[in-house]
Amino acid sequence: MNDLIGGQCDVIFDGLGTSASQIQGNRIRLLAVTTAKRSSLFPQAPTLQEAGGPVTDASIWYAWWVPASTPKDVIARLRKGLHAALADPAVRATWRAQGAEVPELTDAALEAYVTSETRAWKKVVQDMGITVD
Repeated sequence: MNDLIGGQCDVIFDGLGTSASQIQGNRIRLLAVTTAKRSSLFPQAPTLQEAGGPVTDASIWYAWWVPASTPKDVIARLRKGLHAALADPAVRATWRAQGAEVPELTDAALEAYVTSETRAWKKVVQDMGITVD
């Protein structure tokens, strides 16, 4: 980010959580978002597809993880607390200010989403021949 602002690089790929304040401060220009739909925070910015690029949905998403051995009652309490926090208007406003939306996913839908994302990005990596040295 510092190199982009300072003119040492021409373009970066970054999440809105770290870029939004720089965009709002007119220190960088948002060219396109890599999500399936436009950002609610920056609706004037096209999607990558609208800008002439490929169809993409490289949304940033978050999940909480615990060790597999975590007792089910502890997981239930954690999920209840997370759902309560994510329903809080102040939390939602903070997310929106960073260009994010709190998803309305059930626990089962989240598990399905993680599986789908893992499968999709694994295919991208394999198709591109990316390996770890």
